Amino acid sequence: PPAVGANDGAPQSGAMTGAPSAQMTGAAARQMTSAPEAQMNDGSPFAGSAGTLHSREADPSFAGSAGTLHSAEGGPSLHAAAQRRAPLRGCMLPARATTEDDIRVLAGWGATLARFQITRDFGKVDANSDLAEYAAWVDSRLDNLEGVLRWAESRGMKICVDLHSTPGGIRAGDRATAMLYDERLADAYVETWRRIAMRFSGHPALYGYDLVNEPKQVAFAPVSYWDIQRRAAEAIREIDPATPIVIESNVSASPTAFAYLRPLPMDNVIYQLHLYAPGDYTHQGVGRALKKDGRPLVWPDPSRGWAIEYLRRVLEPVRDFQRRHGARIYVGEFSAAAWAPGADAYLRDCISLFEEYGWDWT
Repeated sequence: PPAVGANDGAPQSGAMTGAPSAQMTGAAARQMTSAPEAQMNDGSPFAGSAGTLHSREADPSFAGSAGTLHSAEGGPSLHAAAQRRAPLRGCMLPARATTEDDIRVLAGWGATLARFQITRDFGKVDANSDLAEYAAWVDSRLDNLEGVLRWAESRGMKICVDLHSTPGGIRAGDRATAMLYDERLADAYVETWRRIAMRFSGHPALYGYDLVNEPKQVAFAPVSYWDIQRRAAEAIREIDPATPIVIESNVSASPTAFAYLRPLPMDNVIYQLHLYAPGDYTHQGVGRALKKDGRPLVWPDPSRGWAIEYLRRVLEPVRDFQRRHGARIYVGEFSAAAWAPGADAYLRDCISLFEEYGWDWT
């Protein structure tokens, strides 16, 4: 079977919503391995698994017991009952304004979770650099979020708030997250999260604050992908001490990047990945050319080693992280092009693994 690639074949998620996206190249992946691991995971030193999730007595979606056990590493871990709880299940909400009918339909399908995107111009160079205008646009999306949370609460659903588009967009060249290299943009990003937390702190329908959609750092940066999320999390915690923080792994929320991801040193943290592996299959005809012979790729394909065990290998760094830290895991994105032969089987294989591992998914 083919080896799992450095970025699991995962393009930026904009490709699945029709926005242009760039595939993570092998060269970029090699740059990733040369970046200092300590810089990629900087922040205050801490012991054990201090970033793992505490169960919350007041919120049944956070499982059965208010008690917290401790892992072998000495940090807080999920209670055994929490590890056995049913995953929350759902999908991404559209980039347009979400309507009450959207939530009604999803609830009717049995969805218990949805991811609300604050997004525009995702994956574009220097996007959202007019910070005053960006702040006003974010506020307009929060007006919609206010209604979404109300509609979700009435139907027993949770909403993950996803800051999909961050100040400055991406850099030209390496397509890294621009705010990692510009303190002005970084400050505006943290301030954005302060405003979101002040408006929605403690809302019963909040699943969590999803800090950065698909962060990307492939070399040294003045502010690492991990530290920018720590800054935002600390700003939120000054306002909202209870709602979970959702952080994403590096290289577009890659499963592989969980191999060097460090837990965030605070309670109620959820760790997010995105799964678009193998990218040649999931994104055929979406942001990339079809095969030269015009024949579509299929799932499963034993000749390529593409089957559920391939996905299991791709996800193994996340499983290792989950076991090591007692962490709660969330698959924020996964999909395949609707016209890809076997896409239904691909989704079933993905979901069967998420359910087996106890991961929430949208």
